[in-house]
Amino acid sequence: MATEFERILVNSYKDEMIIYMENNPETFDEAIKLAVCDKPLFSRRAAWLLWSCIEDNDPRINKYIDTFVNALTGKEKDHQREILKILMKTTLPEEQEVKVLNHSISLWEGVDNKASVRFNAFKMITKIARKHPELIGEIKNLTDQRYMDTLSAGARKSILGMYNSLNKENSEN
Repeated sequence: MATEFERILVNSYKDEMIIYMENNPETFDEAIKLAVCDKPLFSRRAAWLLWSCIEDNDPRINKYIDTFVNALTGKEKDHQREILKILMKTTLPEEQEVKVLNHSISLWEGVDNKASVRFNAFKMITKIARKHPELIGEIKNLTDQRYMDTLSAGARKSILGMYNSLNKENSEN
């Protein structure tokens, strides 16, 4: 039997869901539990909603970083994208950066993955590389034509823009 929050997730528009979360702060923990589990109708949507309801380095999320990182494995790609978007709003502990970086690289290299999944994976890669500029040379390899060919012209432009921005920031430092 679905909870009230689960019914809201599948029967409401985004604005209504956000208002519900604001008016029912106790639902936040339920949203986190749903976001990291495997409930097909609810988990990806819960992660998507959480991303919309949190601030950068939100303390309500920070204590669950390990849980979110571990939840990346074994989820469908769209669900992984939503979890990555949550993690992008956090400051990852160093021990988790390697896991998230490796997972993001795998998603990016999966040229059959949806462009939105790959795009968010690349965003995470560049976020981590900002903190660890020694990775920038490795990222250049990820912009090879074999990874870019399956993307639309607009997506390619965005990816190259992210890489060029990262490269420029590094050369200025």
